[in-house]
Amino acid sequence: MKRFFSNQLIILAITIVAVYSFQGCKEIYEPELNHDMQYLVVDGMITNLEGPHEVKLSKTNVFGQDYEHIPVKNASVRIVDSGNNEVLLEEKKHGSYFTPDNFAGEINETYTLYITTEDGKNYKSAPQELLAPVSIDSFYGELSSETFFYQSQNQGTINSKEVEGVNLFIDASSDEERIPKFRYNTKLMLQYRFKPEGAEDVTKYCWEIRDITYIIGSDLIENLSIPESERNRVSFLPNRNTDMRYIGFPVFKTDTTIVPSPFGDENDQIPIIYMQPRIFSLNIYALNDDAYSFYYERYKQTSDEGRFFDPISPQITGNMHCEDDQEEIVLGFFEASAVALEKTYLVRTSNIIEHLEFFEMPECSDCSWDEEPYWWFY
Repeated sequence: MKRFFSNQLIILAITIVAVYSFQGCKEIYEPELNHDMQYLVVDGMITNLEGPHEVKLSKTNVFGQDYEHIPVKNASVRIVDSGNNEVLLEEKKHGSYFTPDNFAGEINETYTLYITTEDGKNYKSAPQELLAPVSIDSFYGELSSETFFYQSQNQGTINSKEVEGVNLFIDASSDEERIPKFRYNTKLMLQYRFKPEGAEDVTKYCWEIRDITYIIGSDLIENLSIPESERNRVSFLPNRNTDMRYIGFPVFKTDTTIVPSPFGDENDQIPIIYMQPRIFSLNIYALNDDAYSFYYERYKQTSDEGRFFDPISPQITGNMHCEDDQEEIVLGFFEASAVALEKTYLVRTSNIIEHLEFFEMPECSDCSWDEEPYWWFY
């Protein structure tokens, strides 16, 4: 027993010495930060579809200050192809520059973005090739479930809910002998009806539209093969209408047909009961190697969970640089991507999915009076 305690004391003494030795080797690292620098941020994209296409220019905030959007105004912005044909962009609102409405990028053409700011600085993107669009070979659903986390309104705690629903998948391919690298954007439209207070013979037909790309956690396809990419999950849709709140849809709506209570009573709110048909739209953007690398690095950084072994978040390298000062940091990306024309589907269950070939989803949520819209789905 004595030998046991002696060994324990020796181990404890060695541990204490080691801890203090490591502490003595520590050096405080104080990075040099340029607190006053504001960097140019570029966010722009053109596609093979007619415009207008937008390029946004802004400045980063000064380190330590509260966030505010700082648009870069009165810049000269142009896009030049490989044949030196240029398109001038017009600033229609502060920091937002647009191509002409009829401008569309050409497949296999290369485009470069040029920017001259009001103070005379010149910026340029790396040339971006606009590749041929990816083909959506099949679209299908499978029954599944997804765990959603939400904050309790009463207790302020974080709760979880296992939601039954449908996983949506696509199989895609490239017409050329290349890996079909692409990202996607998804939207969902839900319908509901209600009778305004005091107007029993009137029905309002309403629809809610939400961008639901974020549900999967990434808009980037990682399942790469040559030349086909299969079983790419692009969304999850709950089965129950009441579970639509977990993917961002409201469950109550202010009844604008009545005079609201000055106290904001719940009587001003109507419960939304969504109808079963779900109208789902999908856009696929073909990415060149530069664009895929940029979105992949962004995905890796945003998917970190704050764990000990997560990689240190790097500054994501874009494709812009300052021609007057190669050392100047420029953030953002200019993208040239071909988009498969928006495909819209009517999703009822995991195995009842109909391609709506001629349906164009409305641009925003809205309501109509008295009679249902011509496209109303049952």
